[in-house]
Amino acid sequence: MKKGKKKIQGLADSISQLAIPVEYESKTVQLALTLSLGIARFQEGDTEQTLLSRADEILYLSKKAGKNRVSTEEDLT
Repeated sequence: MKKGKKKIQGLADSISQLAIPVEYESKTVQLALTLSLGIARFQEGDTEQTLLSRADEILYLSKKAGKNRVSTEEDLT
């Protein structure tokens, strides 16, 4: 999971470096994007609901940690 987290964090970092021009009140401003992601792995005995609930819990962990974060189940402990 660490390898996958590192790759996804690299993607999030690349996206955060983009500057997207947006017209706002007759001016062009640069819009910055960040991602908060939670990654859960299917475990024996999981149902769709338990997997999604765990992924949601991990996502909120990322959001609490700050902008542009990727968290996995390993971060729950």
